Amino acid sequence: MTRAWPLVLVLLAGCATFQALFQEDRPSFVPAEATRISGAYARAVGVASEDWMAERACQRAEREAYQDAGDDGGVFTPEMQAANACYDQPDAYETWVYRADAGAIYYVIILPRNGGGCFPKEDPPTFSGDRVVYEIDASTYKILSRQVEE
Repeated sequence: MTRAWPLVLVLLAGCATFQALFQEDRPSFVPAEATRISGAYARAVGVASEDWMAERACQRAEREAYQDAGDDGGVFTPEMQAANACYDQPDAYETWVYRADAGAIYYVIILPRNGGGCFPKEDPPTFSGDRVVYEIDASTYKILSRQVEE
């Protein structure tokens, strides 16, 4: 057992060195489950998310107008209404972002999460519903295009 002590000390020193070399720059007050997002990426995602949620609000207003007029043709079943109400919530989506064209454009992709909490989760995950691809100018943060893909 006394021969194992040097080995234990070397292992502990190795672990401490490894941790010191590869530790994350996380402030002590930030919890481990937090995700780092650069300000520029956050702004691009914010522009796209705000636009998409505004579009969903317009669609909701149109649906409600049809329903109020009794002119929905029976399309808006209770299940469909529940799904639409779910997809009107930002938490039903996940967002991916990357820069392209030598950093001049952000591409922001908004997808319904797997199930989005709106439908049962599937394994492997599938993305049902529309996905939206935004092109955003990296210098002005103006939306250059929005494509809704099925």
